[in-house]
Amino acid sequence: MFKKIMYFVVIIAGIVVVALGYRFYHSKLSDVASHSSHQMVMKSSQEKTSTPSSNQTSIDSANMTKYFTLLQNLPQAAQTTVENKVKNNKKAVLTLLVQDDNNVTKALKTALTANYGDSFWKVNVITYAQDTSSALLAAKLTDQVVATHPDVILYEAPLLNDNLNISQDESTASNQAVLTALAQTKAAILVEPSNPIYNGKIYPTWNAAFKATLPAQYTYLDYWTNFPDGASDAMKALVVDDGNYRTLNEAGQKIWSDALIKTFTTK
Repeated sequence: MFKKIMYFVVIIAGIVVVALGYRFYHSKLSDVASHSSHQMVMKSSQEKTSTPSSNQTSIDSANMTKYFTLLQNLPQAAQTTVENKVKNNKKAVLTLLVQDDNNVTKALKTALTANYGDSFWKVNVITYAQDTSSALLAAKLTDQVVATHPDVILYEAPLLNDNLNISQDESTASNQAVLTALAQTKAAILVEPSNPIYNGKIYPTWNAAFKATLPAQYTYLDYWTNFPDGASDAMKALVVDDGNYRTLNEAGQKIWSDALIKTFTTK
């Protein structure tokens, strides 16, 4: 009888030991899994924060004040929008819709970097070739501008291309449609005409009419005033002799780019 009782006790003790061992084993597995999961979450969080967005910036107050001073030639709406963006540690987005990525555009981009560094502006350049304003709409280039979420837009109205290919009424209507599409971004919009030419007759009148009828919500950049009279020898010296004198040479492009740089850097 005694042996049976001892045998029973041994069996019960073995069951208890096995049960306790099983609970201990799974408790350890749970701890390890929890620790591993926590490490993975931390690693994921660290990876996200260690790769800052190209749109993020961090500018100290001294440089911020200096940069804001450079904005003074921009319209007030543009200044306010840009300042608020940068104060929130985000780059201000400037999107250019211009003809080709020529020396004028390159000079402006270089000047922005030289004056503001790499942390202030994010510049997007969307170009067209010999397209008219109607063709810009058909190609949906305005959609590309909208997709950049700009704070400031510089639109080069292709008035010379329009003058050579479509009627003035169509040019007026299509340029207005372009501007209406761009306005949905709520960005400050700067508008400039295509380049002046030598001895133009009708084209200059188109530009004058475009300037006169441009809605007040857009800022017209009248850089043509920096050029000599269109019929003068001085103007002839600023264009390429391509048979029509419609293309600015390097000296002419510099006059144009200097005007843009002054607008964006107050220099």
